Amino acid sequence: MTVYDDQLVIAGAFVPRVNAENQEFKRIASWDGMTWRGLDGGMNRIVNSLAVYQGELIAGGRFSTAGGTNASGVAAWNGTEWRALQGGMGGPAIPNVRALAVYRGRLIAGGGFERAGGVLAPGIASWNGQSWSGLSTGLANGEVWALAVRSGRLFVGGTFTRVGGIDANRIAVWSVAGANANRWVALGDGVDRLSNRVDMSSSVRALFNTGNGMLVSGRFVTLHDGGAKGIGLWTESGWQALGSGFNSAPHRFETYGGELVAAGAFTIPVEGGNTTGIARWNGQVWRALGGGLSREPGESPALTIAAMSKYRGELVVAGDFTRAGSRAVGGIARWNGSRWAPLGSGVPMTGEGTKIGALATFRGELFATGTFAEIGGVTARGIAAWDGSRWRAIEGARCVYPGDMCVYQGELYINGILQIDGREQRSRLVSWNGERWRELAGRNNQRGGSLLASHQGELYTAQVGGSVVWAWNGAAWRFLPGVDRNILSLEAVAGQVMAGGFDGIAAWDGAAWQRISESSVVTAIGSYRGEVVGATSYPSNDGDHFFRLRLARPWLTRQPQGSAHVCVGETHDLVVTVAPGYDGVTYQWRHNGEPIDAPIGTHRVLVLSPLRPTDAGVYDCVVSNPCGSVTSAAAELRLCAPDYNCDGATTGADVTVFYDLWFAGNAAADFNGDGLVDNQDVVDFIAAWQGGCP
Repeated sequence: MTVYDDQLVIAGAFVPRVNAENQEFKRIASWDGMTWRGLDGGMNRIVNSLAVYQGELIAGGRFSTAGGTNASGVAAWNGTEWRALQGGMGGPAIPNVRALAVYRGRLIAGGGFERAGGVLAPGIASWNGQSWSGLSTGLANGEVWALAVRSGRLFVGGTFTRVGGIDANRIAVWSVAGANANRWVALGDGVDRLSNRVDMSSSVRALFNTGNGMLVSGRFVTLHDGGAKGIGLWTESGWQALGSGFNSAPHRFETYGGELVAAGAFTIPVEGGNTTGIARWNGQVWRALGGGLSREPGESPALTIAAMSKYRGELVVAGDFTRAGSRAVGGIARWNGSRWAPLGSGVPMTGEGTKIGALATFRGELFATGTFAEIGGVTARGIAAWDGSRWRAIEGARCVYPGDMCVYQGELYINGILQIDGREQRSRLVSWNGERWRELAGRNNQRGGSLLASHQGELYTAQVGGSVVWAWNGAAWRFLPGVDRNILSLEAVAGQVMAGGFDGIAAWDGAAWQRISESSVVTAIGSYRGEVVGATSYPSNDGDHFFRLRLARPWLTRQPQGSAHVCVGETHDLVVTVAPGYDGVTYQWRHNGEPIDAPIGTHRVLVLSPLRPTDAGVYDCVVSNPCGSVTSAAAELRLCAPDYNCDGATTGADVTVFYDLWFAGNAAADFNGDGLVDNQDVVDFIAAWQGGCP
């Protein structure tokens, strides 16, 4: 984002949009305070960086065309048209300019490329307005991700370990004056590798000159000699650590009492000291939750939180802990906003492993699945229900290894390694209607540890560690192709189904998976106050295992609600609510796929009054802002058109009510919806009345 020609310019990966002037913009747009406009059609791929140089707007990215002009990785905009900079970048793969900066009268471009304008310049190049040149011999490996200028020096960060013939651990400095003129210098000892457990190198992703020093952010555990985690400040005296956060990834998120609750095997600093296992976020700071969750000293294994759910106004947490605050509990506890309490005696915490694996509320009871043989003193086979005062076993099934639970279309769905009706134990997806078990056909190969999510009339399922997502509509399965490998979390959040894993977060838009975050190894996903929140096994760019992001396009926190029985002449409101923090939002309601004219159909609330027979059908709302649009869930209104007295049957009373409205010229008597109350409405009403209600 930058300012050019007194207009705000933004760029990124956003999909093509058309403004009110029928002008298309792709990956780049300008805002004059009133209207978004495109820049001659924009780019064919992502734009990573912007800068202003010699009166032109410079864009860098992974694109190959700008406004229809061939421009490999970098292009200049003069206010009217795009042009390439001497052929742009080249390399063995698609060139990618990740960062731009102006330094000593030259434009510096950094990223993943081998040549600039035909000149050898691995990873970093300088443009003087006429031609490209390299900075010494450039990078020996890796890429440049960030550039910044401070005190006459160019700071460069990325994934490289050697630059200009010297060792430089992901960060280095270039100068054109002084003792180190025209040569590279490493910045201290740089940053450490993240981990030897996975193939993942540390990196510097962002640089910012604060005035007090150079702020360095990225994916790393420590800065040499400074003890920072993912973020640090470089001054002339060396590295300084900044702040602290979770020392391990949260396992679960839930909202309670207007706050976001995170639970897991972590310790986090809060006011007055540290808290363990669980903490709450009010949008500004993390706070303790009644003394936290823990195990007795010397107990093993490490703390695990398997599930969180709300039940009867309380927050219920399950895992392998034995204490909640100062209370002794058996792997499950409830928080009422001020103190912890057990749910009966819980489960005996003998041996190793989490005993309760999943929680869900169904028909007024809290259901738990796990490996327990006893809960609250009641013998059970891994499936039980809590009614607020006592536990009861659910018969007919046995849970060998728990997966997930989800309520869908009035039934409780459970997956994992299960045994039902005395049959062999194996991976299954089953449903419970309160009286009997039912096994779903066609997709019964879900292994224990699988994931479930319900969203807009479909049930989504995935295997932990797999790369396959299926959706069930109540009658048939469909495959959702294209998700990345190693799914670790699956949730319906931010108005979408999202999958988190080794490659970040992907959201299903109804046709394809869209990458919305590149945070590594995402183990949990949630939402809070209009933002998507996530947990990562490895520190994100700010050094924390917790991250937040705001989607560019709006999402809905409230969907329209249909009705199976509405009546002619009544009023029915359909409402959508957009998550907070989005400006410039527009609404377009549709009836059976056709837009409803303004002003009725262009507000957040669609008021149907009085209801007419032709108002039956399916409604949805397309909510848009300059960055994209989202379509609400469909809401169906059903009515028996001739049932004018709304008693569920067609009788003589309906004729009386209809004629009273017709003689009064009331719009509710416009039976055929042609905008007129006339004799044809009488003919059509009588014909429908004789046919009766379905």
